[in-house]
Amino acid sequence: MIIPMKPEQVRQLAIRPKDRAIASAKRAGATFAGFAAFAVLTSTISSCCFEDEPNKGPKPGEIVVVNEPQGLPNRRSEPGSADMDSETRKSERKETAADAASPAPSSTKQKSQGPSDDSAIMKGDEWCGKGMARIARFCIDRWESELISISDKTVFPFYKEPPFDMSNLMAHTAPGIYPQGYVSQNVAGKACANAGKRLCTLDEWKEACSGDSKLRFPYGNAFTEGKCNVNKTDPHILDLFFWKTPHRKRGGNMFKDECLLKISLSLPKDDPCMVKIADSPNASWNEDHTLALRYWEKTGAYKDCMTEKGVYDLVGNASEWVSDTKMVGGDRKLHGVFAGEPVSSHYKDGCYHYTSAHWTDYPDYSLGIRCCRDVK
Repeated sequence: MIIPMKPEQVRQLAIRPKDRAIASAKRAGATFAGFAAFAVLTSTISSCCFEDEPNKGPKPGEIVVVNEPQGLPNRRSEPGSADMDSETRKSERKETAADAASPAPSSTKQKSQGPSDDSAIMKGDEWCGKGMARIARFCIDRWESELISISDKTVFPFYKEPPFDMSNLMAHTAPGIYPQGYVSQNVAGKACANAGKRLCTLDEWKEACSGDSKLRFPYGNAFTEGKCNVNKTDPHILDLFFWKTPHRKRGGNMFKDECLLKISLSLPKDDPCMVKIADSPNASWNEDHTLALRYWEKTGAYKDCMTEKGVYDLVGNASEWVSDTKMVGGDRKLHGVFAGEPVSSHYKDGCYHYTSAHWTDYPDYSLGIRCCRDVK
């Protein structure tokens, strides 16, 4: 069956091939012109209404890769101040933009925001009172504490272990004093309470030490020998007295020997503490038969060991008990926490050094007191 074509279909077939090619070219040209016009329009809109996309990459002050500081010494058990290996801050010390951009050690010294004269500082202020510095919402002693009698203000010997009841002793902070050693956390807490204060929390202690700039040391980000009374390990103070006993076999009474701190005084040659070390192969002597190396120093003696808020010796001299406690391992007895590197410490963790290796009633020569209180 043949289907007849419509007139329109007949006319299309009648168009010559040349004419069909011309018509196709015209249609293509129209399409290209449309695309070109659209491109010009979008280019105009982009240039007038939108900014170029910023370059990908770090913004000013942004750290892309954060690495923990390298080159720290291998940590071992510190005589008298506990094993730091399990406690030395794994995540406490995080680099910040300020750390990464910190200047060389010689230029990292922070200026005190308070008076430089100790007598003026002792007057205190309306928020904290005598001998304390304000750190945000709390106050902290500017110096480590000695113990004085509540009744007559006489000074308790800094090289003796205080009585546990602490009924007539209180903490007293001041420049130019020997800080108390041989203190347990329980005794330190009582000493602060008797002075109308309290132990600092660990977070408060670290905040006071590192300051607003989050420094690693009170004076800057890089350890500098001699800035604070620390790293006196040649010889270590225990090696000076107990050279015949291997480190791992030294027991509790050795760490509580009052001679460890008493030798910081100018003792006569026949003093029992001097006699103990007369034959020590680790002792070095001056011509007047005084020890060549001093260990315990008076508060504020290291002027560069000061925070930006004017707090001294948070690193060096004594480690300082804080109020934190924790249960450790399978031990059923509560452990206290203390912070800061003691005088014969080889660590270089500065403001981020703390441990919970000892019970709350444990004292030794390297443990002392610093108090806090809430802002008035």
